[in-house]
Amino acid sequence: MTTNYVTGLSLDECAKRIRARTYGLTGMVKPSWYSLLGRSERPGEGTVVAELKNDRFRLYAFGPRWLRNSFAPHLYGTIASVVERTRISCRFQMHGAARAFLIVWFGVLAIAVTLVLLAVISSLAPRSVLWEALLGAGGMAAFCLALVGASRYAAHGQRIRLERFLREDLEAVPDNPALSAQAEHLGGSGASKPQL
Repeated sequence: MTTNYVTGLSLDECAKRIRARTYGLTGMVKPSWYSLLGRSERPGEGTVVAELKNDRFRLYAFGPRWLRNSFAPHLYGTIASVVERTRISCRFQMHGAARAFLIVWFGVLAIAVTLVLLAVISSLAPRSVLWEALLGAGGMAAFCLALVGASRYAAHGQRIRLERFLREDLEAVPDNPALSAQAEHLGGSGASKPQL
């Protein structure tokens, strides 16, 4: 679900603060044998890192050093100039690689159950195989859902930190659609891209 925020900062100032007050996502963690063992020189808990391309951004807040959470939320969004202020439209979601993993996981389960079902229907396998397949697939699906749920619970602080970044660093507040429509009607859209 997309949430809109507004800030009195200019579009260029928002882009500047996203770049200046965060670390870059690329080249941040140096690869070494030490990091292959699960330890790395990564920023501390609560550190926000960003990737900014034109008017699009992605923010991520690091969690505890002892936890590598692949299902932690990232904040994806856009910034646009609207009548002497900036609108920030954003949404929380998992990284694309984590979403792809879940699609593959559940896709393989669905294909396996479908193949077993077809084998039972065509009398190539006994009916008991179907129940075993359904039980196994159900258990694997439940395990995956529990893992994602536990990961989201563990990442609660990271989500709060990203919301705090919006409020404090970008001075953004939730948008009031009625006031925004009235301001756009009176002053025009004035939309532009940040100068990067």
